[in-house]
Amino acid sequence: MLVPCAVTHPHTRTCRNATWLTFRNAFRRTLPVYSSVFALAALVRWRHLMREPKSTLAHVVLSTLRSSTFLASF
Repeated sequence: MLVPCAVTHPHTRTCRNATWLTFRNAFRRTLPVYSSVFALAALVRWRHLMREPKSTLAHVVLSTLRSSTFLASF
């Protein structure tokens, strides 16, 4: 038995849009959480942050995006 799309997600026209909106909303909710976690982890390694700020900040940004994307995809 298939449930019509209008019942499953009445706020959008297509399943693709509903999936994208769900992902986007979850990503926006998880981004602040993971950015604070990885920023705190970078602050714990203060000396490394001072020696190599670009690579440390790049690692924080990449890790934040990767973790938020992973969690939002479920």
